[in-house]
Amino acid sequence: MLLETNGATGTRRLRRVDKVIRAHLSAGEAKFTDCSNRFEAFRKALIANERSASDIIVAYFNQGVVTGDWDGPHVSPIGAYDAGHDRVPVMDIDREWYVPYWTPTETLFKAMQRPAPKDQGVLAGETGGWVHVSKS
Repeated sequence: MLLETNGATGTRRLRRVDKVIRAHLSAGEAKFTDCSNRFEAFRKALIANERSASDIIVAYFNQGVVTGDWDGPHVSPIGAYDAGHDRVPVMDIDREWYVPYWTPTETLFKAMQRPAPKDQGVLAGETGGWVHVSKS
């Protein structure tokens, strides 16, 4: 498995999910891209992901920007990309509080750019991004 990161904060986050990714892929690739990339890079990744059934994008973002609720870091997979309306369904992992919901692509990207609040310990100040996981 090839693991690539883009930026120091991406390295820390990717290490946390590395064991999970490796447990589910016997051979494949996981590439972290931080939100310092342009919005168009995110949209291109979504378009590429939509064309394949053997990959997934997982977003690391500030949940409050998307839902208006808790102001803190959150991780959830993206279920698809609706290019016609430029939106994505967030397959929220916090099923106690959320069902999957649609959000504009630009809103999710802004949520990835918002730094985690000071009360988030080691995550404070970190911004998000996305991990593109694919089978070889």
